[in-house]
Amino acid sequence: MRAPIVQLLLFASLIFGSNVRAQSVEQWIAWGDASFAKAEYYGASRFYNGALALEPGRMSLQWKQAEALRLSNQYPQAIDLYERVYQKDAGRTNPEALKWLGEMQLCDGRYDDAQDTWNKVIQKEKDKTSIAARRARNAIAGCQLAGVEKSNEYEITHLPGPVNTNDSEFGARTGPDNTLWFSSLRGELNDDGEVQDTAGYHVGVFSSSPAPQGWKEPMREAGPPDAMGTSQANLMWTANGDRMYFTMIAPDGTKHIATRTPNSPAQILTGLDAYPDATQPWFAQVDGNPVLFFVSEGGEGGTDIWYGTLNGAVVNDIRSVGHLVNSAGNESSPSFDASTNTLWFSSDFHAGLGGFDIFTSRLLKGQFGGPQNMTALNSPANDLYAVFEATTGKGWLTSNRKGSFAAKGETCCNDIYRIQATVPPVMTDTIPVASRDSSHIPNHTPSTSLLRMRAEFPLKLYFHNDEPEPRTRLTSTRQTYGTTFDA
Repeated sequence: MRAPIVQLLLFASLIFGSNVRAQSVEQWIAWGDASFAKAEYYGASRFYNGALALEPGRMSLQWKQAEALRLSNQYPQAIDLYERVYQKDAGRTNPEALKWLGEMQLCDGRYDDAQDTWNKVIQKEKDKTSIAARRARNAIAGCQLAGVEKSNEYEITHLPGPVNTNDSEFGARTGPDNTLWFSSLRGELNDDGEVQDTAGYHVGVFSSSPAPQGWKEPMREAGPPDAMGTSQANLMWTANGDRMYFTMIAPDGTKHIATRTPNSPAQILTGLDAYPDATQPWFAQVDGNPVLFFVSEGGEGGTDIWYGTLNGAVVNDIRSVGHLVNSAGNESSPSFDASTNTLWFSSDFHAGLGGFDIFTSRLLKGQFGGPQNMTALNSPANDLYAVFEATTGKGWLTSNRKGSFAAKGETCCNDIYRIQATVPPVMTDTIPVASRDSSHIPNHTPSTSLLRMRAEFPLKLYFHNDEPEPRTRLTSTRQTYGTTFDA
């Protein structure tokens, strides 16, 4: 009788052990889902990783982890998991796996692999005019653009500490007395990458200035709640330093664009009711008129760039910057250089090197022209919040490119970089390009011109050639040369 008892105990132990194991996996997933819902994607990736250690082959879990890795900018790890998911079911369960694989390959600078992936996306798309197909064509053009040697017209410098930290710094702008103003999301994290005290984890506005040895310790802009709100970001000053514009963020996450003077309380701008998520304000004088640029959903797709006339604290006559700039993807972080009538912005849809790329668009006769990729400034990772003054040749950008400070992965967090032009800018008038999603590669050299034509071809050309004696087989005509020339 001993053998059956031993077998029964062994069977029971296996059942009990498997239940404990299953509960452990589900608990890890629950913790990961909770972090993901709070947009703490790095923490979510740590929890999902714990579940994968116990059950590495579950495809639904691999997908959750791939999404968390993508949203926390852990590109190599995301590539591995999106590839696994796609190989298992060829996109039947998760149809966006191939697209996100291509995006992550771009962000990690694996351009040959990315081009192969995006070609597969096009092959699988039945509708060659779909958003996915258009994005794939732009991504392929971006892969080709990455192979063109970058110009040395700009020098890019990574700002040291204490301005940049292992947290996220972004949106640098120069204010009065050449003070650097920027936004930062700072807070204490635990070993799992979760915020320890969510109540004290807010994005805020900081300022710093050069010191004999580097930069002074940044000071957080603080004041009564009616001056700046609970959280603030994207602050910029007018040229004369008498007023600032910024995004005021309420405790529930509601955003408003506000303005104030150095000594007055904040005043929320009105006229933006149709754009409840409006953010990233930029004030400029355009053709002598005060104009406010901002970012909001509700246009071509994703987030778009809008602008309207500013009358005091009221924004009127709001319109899109146009379909040549705004795309089916996301456009972000506008700034405007009035000296050259140039809009600077970032996009994740137009042909670029990966993630968000920095582009420019010239305003001519009331129209914004097709975007030009600022390849000299861009990297495979996200490049945002570009500000540039042609008159001084100086500016700023934000990037999570390799070399940024990070404690959770080399591309996890944004840092601030300084732009310095090495050659005077060339001012040329350009005609807006009519194509919405063409690559708009800058014409710096003959090779980039050829690359642009290759990216935009093939083109269908229709013409009438049954002249001068239509619908006949005549090989000569009695018409005079002058008649046929005029026709």
